[in-house]
Amino acid sequence: MTITVKINTDTPDGKRLENELRRYPETVEFIDSTVVSDSIPEGCISLKDGFDQIREHVKSLYENDPAAK
Repeated sequence: MTITVKINTDTPDGKRLENELRRYPETVEFIDSTVVSDSIPEGCISLKDGFDQIREHVKSLYENDPAAK
C-alpha cells in the first residue's frame, strides 16, 4: 500500500516529520511537490492547453502561407 501525504515543512512539526521520514530511504520516497500538486504553478500551462496553442499556431501558419494553398 502507498500513502501520499502533504507535510508543511515550514512548521517545526513538519520539519521533524520530514527528518524522521528521511531516515528510511528504503521505504519512503520523496516526490517533488509539483508532481502531486493539484494546481498548475504560475507561469505554466497544462499539456492540453500547450498543444491547443501549438495547433492554433500551426493552423495560422498554413492559413497565411500562399504556397500551402
